[in-house]
Order: sequence, then C-alpha cells, then structure tokens
Amino acid sequence: MTMLVGIVILVILLSGLRIAQEYQRGVVFRLGRYLTLRGPGLYWITVLMIPSDFVTLAKSFSDYLREHALRNRDAAR
Repeated sequence: MTMLVGIVILVILLSGLRIAQEYQRGVVFRLGRYLTLRGPGLYWITVLMIPSDFVTLAKSFSDYLREHALRNRDAAR
C-alpha cells in the first residue's frame, strides 16, 4: 500500500517538470491569470493547481503581407 502511494506521489511530482526550448518561454497561469514567465530550460510547476503553456519567440514570415502591401502602394500611384 505504501509503495503504491509512493509511486503515485512520484508520478505527480515528475509530471510537473517542463522543458522550454531556447526560442520558447513557458507562460504560467494561476486561476486563469498570468503568474510568471519561465524558461528557457527545465522548470517545475504544480500540476494540479497551475497550468502552463508555451509561447514561441521565433519569427515567422509571410509573403502574403509583403505582396499585399506592394499592391496597395502601387494602386495608390
């Protein structure tokens, strides 16, 4: 019985470990509100009470916006 309780506690503690890559940050919420920003690297959160999500800081480019801006500028001439 005590072995089972120990395994359950170990699983809960290990499930709180999160890894944020170098271009990511972990956003931690408490009761739906922003609490803190974690990362990059390994960090631990209380799984049952505090959810987290990842935000990517890498830039993404779109050719559509550049082409659309060129067309609007050319149309104004």
